[in-house]
Amino acid sequence: TESKGEPSEPQDGFVYDAYISYVDKEPDATWVWETLVAKLEDAELKIATPEDAILGVPRVVNIQNMVEQSKRTVLVLSDAYLEDNWAGFENILGQTLGLKEGKYRLIVLKISEFDDQQIPSRLGIFDPVKLFVHPRRATSGLTRLIEELRSPLRER
Repeated sequence: TESKGEPSEPQDGFVYDAYISYVDKEPDATWVWETLVAKLEDAELKIATPEDAILGVPRVVNIQNMVEQSKRTVLVLSDAYLEDNWAGFENILGQTLGLKEGKYRLIVLKISEFDDQQIPSRLGIFDPVKLFVHPRRATSGLTRLIEELRSPLRER
């Protein structure tokens, strides 16, 4: 048996339960590390972030490998995220992989208020979990996220 605090092995042969796609700028980075990653690791989920990249391997290859090895990709939407080209690459990769496999692999979180018209059409089909509206709603949203990350991938 595993001791508390040790991540369990993800289901279905994946290395990670989730890859977190976010922009390493404030205030996003602090929220991702102090709230999101902390809660997911407390729930004993195995999480990958861009910081888990293998040194000496091209960034594009590292991102592709981590997204493919993760059961789901969690997008942390903010103004900064929507302006970042690398974040765009990560979410396109995750969405393409899901289409290729016929599975729903993306989960979209919205961590700040911004005009939804800024969201690219390819992401507009998702109903984001709004984690900025009210503290109770944020807690409920994170609980739903943990439950979804533990569940099997859904078929299209």
